[in-house]
Amino acid sequence: MNVLVYAGPEVLQASLKHTLSSLGSILAPHYTVQSISRESLVSHPWSTSCALLVFPGCYALTPSPSIALVKGYVENGGALLALSSGAIYTSGLGFSYGGLGTLSSGRDAALRFRDPSSNGSIRPTFNPGPESADSSVALRLDSGQELQGVPYNGASIEGFEDANGTQILAKIGDEIAAIRSEISKGRVAVWGPSIEVPSSGETASSAAETSRRAALRDTLTSLGLTIPSGVSISSPLPQYLSVAPDRQDILPQVIKPYFESSLKVLKERHDIDTLHFHDAGSDEANQLLLVARSRSISTAPPDPSEWQPKHIFICKDGALPSDKTYFDINLYYSALSAARTASGLSSSANQWGMGEALLYTEAVTSTQIMFDSNPGFMSTLGAPLLSIASHQLAGRGRGSNIWLSPSGCLQFSLLLRVPSMGAKIVFVQYLFGLAVAEACRDEGVLGDVGTQVRLKWPNDIYAVLGDEKDMKSMKKIGGILVNTRSCGNETEIIIGCGLNVLTEAPIFSLAQLLPAGSATKPSMERTAATIMAKFEVLWNRFSTPNGVSFTPLMDLYLERWLHSASAASDKLGSDQLVTLTTTTPHQAVRIVGITPDYGLLRTLPERTGYGHGSGDGGAGWIDLMPDGNSFDIMAGLIKPKK
Repeated sequence: MNVLVYAGPEVLQASLKHTLSSLGSILAPHYTVQSISRESLVSHPWSTSCALLVFPGCYALTPSPSIALVKGYVENGGALLALSSGAIYTSGLGFSYGGLGTLSSGRDAALRFRDPSSNGSIRPTFNPGPESADSSVALRLDSGQELQGVPYNGASIEGFEDANGTQILAKIGDEIAAIRSEISKGRVAVWGPSIEVPSSGETASSAAETSRRAALRDTLTSLGLTIPSGVSISSPLPQYLSVAPDRQDILPQVIKPYFESSLKVLKERHDIDTLHFHDAGSDEANQLLLVARSRSISTAPPDPSEWQPKHIFICKDGALPSDKTYFDINLYYSALSAARTASGLSSSANQWGMGEALLYTEAVTSTQIMFDSNPGFMSTLGAPLLSIASHQLAGRGRGSNIWLSPSGCLQFSLLLRVPSMGAKIVFVQYLFGLAVAEACRDEGVLGDVGTQVRLKWPNDIYAVLGDEKDMKSMKKIGGILVNTRSCGNETEIIIGCGLNVLTEAPIFSLAQLLPAGSATKPSMERTAATIMAKFEVLWNRFSTPNGVSFTPLMDLYLERWLHSASAASDKLGSDQLVTLTTTTPHQAVRIVGITPDYGLLRTLPERTGYGHGSGDGGAGWIDLMPDGNSFDIMAGLIKPKK
């Protein structure tokens, strides 16, 4: 779920910066905190995945169609937080509600939330003051604590003393400084003082900052958000490079420079990271690990300027790290061996299987970034190489999306080096999604319950919880990102994947698909191992000595996705009906499959019927590229990718 922070032209930039930083450090990894423009409020279907909409300090809002959408979002069950702002409550006896566009009642009257049960209304009044508050105040919180030195621009909160469904969160003397109110089906919280601004100057003690963050946490909880508990890992930790216990012969091939030229430090011109290499288990490595762990455990926001250099520990002679807190490498290799045997896979002396070479760490910027942004490092590595991290500090999704990395999320990247395959490269994301879906059906992961795991075009993994025709019964549990780089006659492929295996609410996971009281649950190690084995089997069917072809796998892929008669179809029982917004005017189309040549999404305009365009060389089809389009499954829209 997203926490969206309004970033329209009226916003005070200092407040916006502090809001994004403060909320991000409190809510990660349960929620993605990101800004949203006024235009995006109008053009994007944001409300379905928005847990909270936040307004930082603003000048008076400019009347816009976005106001109606914000009003509808809150009154229909959404939550809104206004910071460095005022608010006025008017009871039904004192206010004649004049509609959304009424501006005569005063500044910002365009944004007004009405409660039909009481006929009362809440009207935020945004701050017309300077970028930075020139005074500070002492607050008395509803917990009884005092909070000193909070910046304040004089925004007033009026009329809430006797308002039904209102909780007073803080006061300045006898005056209300912050409230949280039930309004219609939604919730609204308003802070007059700039609680988003970190403590500074004389008040910048750890106790003051802890109290400020606690006040924000309590406010967010009162708005229905689930707040992560405990400290978070704030900086990368060393990575362990190992191979399967029975494949020690391949380690010198996985990282040749370390064995052939005693590589100790690597910093190529185009790499973003400086990498230091060490023998795992050495005194030097053990000391580095202690220092890195001490530095990484923090309640403060991450500071990327302190993340260099990064360290890689080489596991020689089968020695593996003993720490099993987040991921048991021994258990992973054991599960991989069993999965490969069950799948009939074998390895040769000079070639190893998917997942038999592993780079693991408790924390990394991103497994995808580690490969993609360090081409010099990547060129020293043998392939295939799997990189797994228990925590990502800067996880990436498709386009500009952020991928959350909560505890219990299996996040990894797989490096492949294969002969160039031209346009067929698009099928790799479909192939890997299919491997994940098949792995979930394996007895080592979910068994029969895994049939609820389905694929959404082009690269998302969903769980279907109830009626397959009801989009609201579907929860996103994973995603896939594929990056490529041409190297002469070869292509380097980096397949990134995040899959929620053991995450807890509010983030849905595979484990939550199991009935209450189930004796077993999926493990991170077995899930990763099974995915690797399934992918290798599928890859061998996709890539043959005669070339690559997705045709042998097409029927299985269509059985596993959400867009056919067996899944997210309409009441007529045919393929999914969606609205295509990439055309003018917008057009209703039915999804009918994937083209076998270029992997495009094939749709058929609804007006043509099923007879036209079928078997006539493509007449009537509208084919869509995965890289240029985005599919909002909840809204039933295919739109241009931003």
